[in-house]
Amino acid sequence: MRKNLRTICFILSLLLISGCVTHHTVMTQEGKPDVNCDSWGFGIGGCIAANLWHDDCINLRKEMGYRVLLSLPTSSAQKTAAPPLEEPKKNFSNP
Repeated sequence: MRKNLRTICFILSLLLISGCVTHHTVMTQEGKPDVNCDSWGFGIGGCIAANLWHDDCINLRKEMGYRVLLSLPTSSAQKTAAPPLEEPKKNFSNP
């Protein structure tokens, strides 16, 4: 019983410390070069730091007059559904 409890605690602790996050946002302003606000981190501390740094980068650039040009999803929860596939059109008329 103790071995099972240790295994469960070990797996839960791995889930808590092994998360990861990445952010990629491109900011643009007319007449100035584009700015990349990128951040990444793993583990609880790294994820929190990456989120804070990314938010600070975005807010600072917005104060400078930049706007978001491109922001990529960062987790599977944010994935958008792909459009449905269309059936190929069949041409039954032969010349």
